[in-house]
Amino acid sequence: MSLTKRLMEEWQHKVAVGKGIAIDAGVLAVCEIHEIVYDGGVEIERAYMLGNARFTAGKLNEVFADRRDLTDAIKKAYEENCGDGCWICQKNAAS
Repeated sequence: MSLTKRLMEEWQHKVAVGKGIAIDAGVLAVCEIHEIVYDGGVEIERAYMLGNARFTAGKLNEVFADRRDLTDAIKKAYEENCGDGCWICQKNAAS
């Protein structure tokens, strides 16, 4: 496997962990029916605080090199999933 591919996979894993943190913090929500992730209505700083607490506790040290790496992954996860709601539910409601 090339170094570039390995680094891309590592970054994708970090963003997935960041997404989980954002969901746990309520920053992102998950549709119970369709499993679509969307904006949970909570400020992103809450996810940063939760991630920071987990990093301090040593729970994320194997994934993230430092706190900046962690917050960058949380921000990217939020940006990729910050829709207004489950687009499938919204589409069905409009029909």
